Amino acid sequence: MNRKRQPRQPTVKGPCSQILEAAFQAAKADLAKGFISDKDLAGKISLIALCPSNRAGARFLLAATLAKIHKPGIDIRKPFIGTYADADKADAYSVRSYDERYVSKFISKHKLPCGTTTGSLTPGFRTKTVVLDLNQSLTGRPRELYTAILHVFHAIQSQKASAANVLNELVRLLIVERDERQARLESLKKGLQVEAGDLALSSEDIVRLIEQHLARKHSSRLPVLVVAAAYRAASKKLGEKVLPLKAHTAADKQTSAFGDVEITLSGDDKVVTTYEMKHKPVTVGDIDIAISEDCRGCEGPELHLCNDCTH
Repeated sequence: MNRKRQPRQPTVKGPCSQILEAAFQAAKADLAKGFISDKDLAGKISLIALCPSNRAGARFLLAATLAKIHKPGIDIRKPFIGTYADADKADAYSVRSYDERYVSKFISKHKLPCGTTTGSLTPGFRTKTVVLDLNQSLTGRPRELYTAILHVFHAIQSQKASAANVLNELVRLLIVERDERQARLESLKKGLQVEAGDLALSSEDIVRLIEQHLARKHSSRLPVLVVAAAYRAASKKLGEKVLPLKAHTAADKQTSAFGDVEITLSGDDKVVTTYEMKHKPVTVGDIDIAISEDCRGCEGPELHLCNDCTH
């Protein structure tokens, strides 16, 4: 039986990186002017772009709209081409491919406030085999974010909004958020400089501040920075230095690191001491894993397991 050959999807000329750069320039031309006239849709895009608790949605939408502009014939609601049946793949695409090949470099270049890893691996999108239409109920937090993505996809696929305008609007919001964050940071830094000039903190005050920060949520990176800063401050006297810190969320195997903090002798790149931070009581299993990582080289470094739990 002869199968009907599927027509090839027309593609827009020019690499995807140029599409993203064009969106950046269009957005930057007038940051106060939006690209979406529909207030309800604009609000949903804003929710996706600025959601403080989940930055994956913005990155996911960047990749999806890029794919739709690059290949107008695709169904933007079918971003998981590898999971669909053969009969449903003709107008599907790989959102992860667009994300990792183009979006990742784009957000890194312009320092846009998006997730550090591909958005397609979040629980709401992982291993999906469905078309992301309005009948779906995605599992993820916050629920409003995933619902908003479904509505934006529906608006684009039903031609109520163009993928180009949605991409431009999304990039515009990310630029504004980036600039506002930088302005707040500069303001805080100036305030700290003024306070430091007025009165130096005592040792007790410094310890108290660190304890207060450790007691807050999402502070798991802080113990790593404390140890690294201590070594950096005493580097000349110790004759040792701290190697550049690796990504906090990446596994040691992926980064080829011995631990969270790696110490070398000055003038030598060989790791002699390493620190592994645990935000829970250290178990025998943790020690076994740390030792196995430590033994990857012939002469492993001195190992310290640190329990940074403050309760």
